[in-house]
Amino acid sequence: MEILSLLNQVALINKKYEDIADITGDRFNIFQILGLSSSEVRLHSALIAELLNPKGSHGLKDTFLALFIEKLFKYDESLKGSFFSSENANVIVEKWIGYVDNENHSGGYIDILIELQNQKSIIIENKINASDQDGQLRRYYNYNKKSIIIYLTLDGKEANELTTKNLEYVKDKISPLCFSYKDFIKEWLEVCKKETVNYPLIRETITQYINLIKHLTHQSTNKLQEMEIEKLILSSKEKYESAEKVSNALQSLRILFKDTLKKIIQNWNEKYNPIAIELFTYKEYKFFISVSDEWGFFHYNFYPLASNVLGFANQTELLQFREVAKSFEKGKNFRLENENYSAWILSKFFGEKFTIESYNLLLNESNSLVEKILNEADDLINHILTEVKKMSETDPNIIINEKFL
Repeated sequence: MEILSLLNQVALINKKYEDIADITGDRFNIFQILGLSSSEVRLHSALIAELLNPKGSHGLKDTFLALFIEKLFKYDESLKGSFFSSENANVIVEKWIGYVDNENHSGGYIDILIELQNQKSIIIENKINASDQDGQLRRYYNYNKKSIIIYLTLDGKEANELTTKNLEYVKDKISPLCFSYKDFIKEWLEVCKKETVNYPLIRETITQYINLIKHLTHQSTNKLQEMEIEKLILSSKEKYESAEKVSNALQSLRILFKDTLKKIIQNWNEKYNPIAIELFTYKEYKFFISVSDEWGFFHYNFYPLASNVLGFANQTELLQFREVAKSFEKGKNFRLENENYSAWILSKFFGEKFTIESYNLLLNESNSLVEKILNEADDLINHILTEVKKMSETDPNIIINEKFL
């Protein structure tokens, strides 16, 4: 009964702050409304780089970059002897450093490059949903060995051997700084926000971005609400023990959710062996679907830009492939990114976040859910092929894989 009592009291607290949010408009977030929550390039890299850029439209020169470097030194004491001046820095988004070589030792696109004085630089590899690439951090290190390399993820996970190639470079190992949006970026933005008291547009943009990060990293956007719930839990030994049991149960549900997604991917791979399915080519460029278990989502890849990880995109995006090919020919980077790119099929069943309905679906329809989602994916692939076949009737450069004819 103590657990039920605790849950009821937490529900009342949540209801109170939900009502407050209705009155104050705290739930309004322009980034979520525009469907940019998980867009690495169009939102996260672009906004962070703009704030870091001394020449940025914010007009505050190197204020934000200086705070970033200061926080960098606090996180890693060994850097304090290094000279990293924020003055006259140059910030570049999606810096192309050449074609990726066969050994994956050079080339690619750096998400954010901060060029400093004395040929020093800070390289930020930004990971929201994208999978690690072969030798990615090693390639960036080889581009400028005077760089500090930051591996930025939602939770601050460690960079793996696939991306560092440290076993291959035993005498030249790299140690990227593994930072999280949950802590490092959120804390840096909160310090930045203090510098914008007289700049309301910048202040409110940073506030909304902080709230989005809290949403993505499962943190409360309301500190008072969080403190009230903590106070309730700590009010008695029984409530604390009950909260622990609820927390363990939720963790079990999250594991179930992840296991179900893995089951979907496993079934997908068994059905479409091998993992990568080439759908069609346009001139010398290949277009195929592959499957990755990163975040438990399906992903849609366009080759040869290995860094372009796309989910099952909408019809408009899929029909842009001619423009993609033209961009390849011109040597330009072209990314198709949309909030729909990351498993929009799954969102049809679970919504944008885990809700009580999501968990009920998993508990009651786990096996049938796998089949439903696979059918949805099949329907989408058939739709893609139907559209491509129509275009191939008038464009001889389009060649569809015989498997799908």
